[in-house]
Amino acid sequence: MCKTPWQSPPSNLPQLKKDTIHVWRVSLDSFNSHLNSSRVSHFLGNSLSDSVLSSDEKERAAKFKFPEHQQRFIISRSMLRHILGYYLNQSPSTLIFQSSHYGKPYLVDRTVYFNLSHAGQYILYAIGLQQEIGIDIEEIRQDIKLQDIAERFFSVYENQFLYQLAENQKVEAFFRIWTCKEAFIKAVGKGLSFPLKEFDIDITQDQLRLVGIRHTNESTDVVVENSLKWSLIPIAAPNNYVATLAIRENVTTIKSYNF
Repeated sequence: MCKTPWQSPPSNLPQLKKDTIHVWRVSLDSFNSHLNSSRVSHFLGNSLSDSVLSSDEKERAAKFKFPEHQQRFIISRSMLRHILGYYLNQSPSTLIFQSSHYGKPYLVDRTVYFNLSHAGQYILYAIGLQQEIGIDIEEIRQDIKLQDIAERFFSVYENQFLYQLAENQKVEAFFRIWTCKEAFIKAVGKGLSFPLKEFDIDITQDQLRLVGIRHTNESTDVVVENSLKWSLIPIAAPNNYVATLAIRENVTTIKSYNF
């Protein structure tokens, strides 16, 4: 698989292909430092009322108690609309979204698929032609109750692996496993109805691997098949962050863009 370093998007985006994923990175710090600029106003609007968001999204934004949470929501949804608008050659405000029974959003016309994740000051968007796509970014924190969380959410296999690591290796390994698990269940689209303990992540080799899936449900609307059908791909992240992409189809190229 060929990965490219983070770069500015070209004036004409390359066409999406079945075996290619585009990952976009947005820095909230960059937006916050230029909130009064004309370029930011172009993307976000001068006020919530004239933004590219739908009426439902505006209602959701208005309900946030804290301004920083509202701003993050407005930026993340506005940028999603602009990015998808590029691929579809469509005005961002005209895009129509729906959510699955488990809350995973998708475009009504299902032309392009996406997933997004945010942590700290960064938002990542994964864009592709495959329905089963998931991405997760996490900020590495040293103050977490690592053992308690791992015992609650990680499989026996993963807990045994963490137990064997040196103390100074455990935190980063924990967050790598966590992003893999989150990206996978987001790709499957079943939310936490697909238990985190019911599949195993292996990060001991050069490649991240999904090595076991025990959860089977005949009513699932997403084909899980077996672990060999899935790819877990580390995404370059800023210092103190870790990110992973999960995809069921074969991927040969990942292009990474800074917005």
